[in-house]
Amino acid sequence: MSFQRLLCGNLPDRLTKVDFRWNLVAAIIVTVSGRLADIFGRRWFLITGAIISTIGAIVGATGHNINQMIASGVLFGLGGGMQEMVFSCIQEMVPNSRRFITLGQCTQFSLSGSRASGLAQLHAS
Repeated sequence: MSFQRLLCGNLPDRLTKVDFRWNLVAAIIVTVSGRLADIFGRRWFLITGAIISTIGAIVGATGHNINQMIASGVLFGLGGGMQEMVFSCIQEMVPNSRRFITLGQCTQFSLSGSRASGLAQLHAS
């Protein structure tokens, strides 16, 4: 039995709301994140985003119904949108000659986590 059917029965349209809300909230936060980071400070903005994402992970991991998964998606979108500021922070911290290499390494690091989770999912069942 697939995870989707186990979670929400025959309602895959409700499961798409998780992804939709995640992307919607992240898109809204990313558009205003520069100004908010200038107001509240980039360090605390990134730390708050990490905390909100962690709460979203806990809600998603302990969720028992689709509404909790949707709430988890909203929290992930909020925290992930706030954490998009990391690329501008890196560009301010690293000298101009090393920016492309550093941004490439950060992107490769984040993609390696995605690859590892995909492999873990393939071999889990």
